[in-house]
Order: sequence, then C-alpha cells, then structure tokens
Amino acid sequence: MKRAVILGGTGVLGRAIAWRLIKGGWAVDVTGRDGRRMPAGLADAGVRFFASDPRPHERLAVASGTRPVLSAGLPGAKVPSSA
Repeated sequence: MKRAVILGGTGVLGRAIAWRLIKGGWAVDVTGRDGRRMPAGLADAGVRFFASDPRPHERLAVASGTRPVLSAGLPGAKVPSSA
C-alpha cells in the first residue's frame, strides 16, 4: 500500500486531500502543530497524526520513508528534489 504524508493535514485543504487519498487506497499520515485539531473521522479511517514543525520538508520525507511530501499548509512549499 502506498503511504502519503501531508504536512498541515489537519486544515481544510489537508483534510480534503487526505480523504481523496484514502478513497484511492493510500495509507495517510498527517502532521500538524496541534493534535487536538486532528479530525476524528480521519483518525477513525486509520490516518496517523504526528506533531511536527512543518520544516524542513526533506528531513520529514526521510524520517517517514515516503516521497513525495505534500504540504497543505505552507504556500510555496516544494517537493524535495530527490522525490
């Protein structure tokens, strides 16, 4: 199963992306600064939450073992060049 990590996944855009990926058969992890913002529905669907500073993207990609990293909360965020 493919796994995606969504930075800023507890916000409106991140939640929408998470649901789209879940429906497409992906396993999803989301990051955010505050776990209390994690929607219960996403947790019930098996989405994992990780409290995290959203930078740097490259370290998060390596730590999670996934590529690409999608940032739903940082305008202008870029996918690491090694993706």
